[in-house]
Amino acid sequence: MKINKDILKNTVKAENQVKLNQTFLGDLKNPKAFRIMYIGNSITLHEVKPDIGWYFNHGMAASKPENDYVHITNGLIEKFLKKPISSLVYNAADFEREYNVPIMSSKLIEQAKKFKPEIIFFRIGENVYKDNLDTSAVKLAFKNLITELSKICKRIIITSLFWYFEPLDIMLKELADEFKYEYVYIFLDKSKSLLILLLSIDINLN
Repeated sequence: MKINKDILKNTVKAENQVKLNQTFLGDLKNPKAFRIMYIGNSITLHEVKPDIGWYFNHGMAASKPENDYVHITNGLIEKFLKKPISSLVYNAADFEREYNVPIMSSKLIEQAKKFKPEIIFFRIGENVYKDNLDTSAVKLAFKNLITELSKICKRIIITSLFWYFEPLDIMLKELADEFKYEYVYIFLDKSKSLLILLLSIDINLN
């Protein structure tokens, strides 16, 4: 089994993350703005929490807001589409940790319904507990969530994990294939980065 051992010593466990788990970015009042929803974990969004040494309000993989993947992706898509962007950024770490508890997915689905995104980036998995992992149960929960999201948004992009963990990466790829959604490997080579792949996708401009 291929595993990046860093995922097993993830220092920002889901139970240490903040409860206020979403934020909005961009031109929210503009009806012509392209609406993007990011479903992630602390790599996507983490609010200020001094007791774990975090004094910011953005994705933890970046030293400042403009360097996290949400802000960069928003900027590149805005430039690509030549239209303003509005986005809902949702930290779904609670769902990762308790994927079998219905309220964890229902809260997420409720916000997606309210926001009405035109595209969703599905970028989760690192906080799924690895001990005694039941991949079939995880896959069913993820599939049920994606099924509900697909009723709200026609285009969903599913990504690999930040740290490679074969059982979950294979599961995510299988789900993308089953739903016929784009699957993006975060780490390939410099000429095939996530952002370049995103810009190669045929986004409906209407």
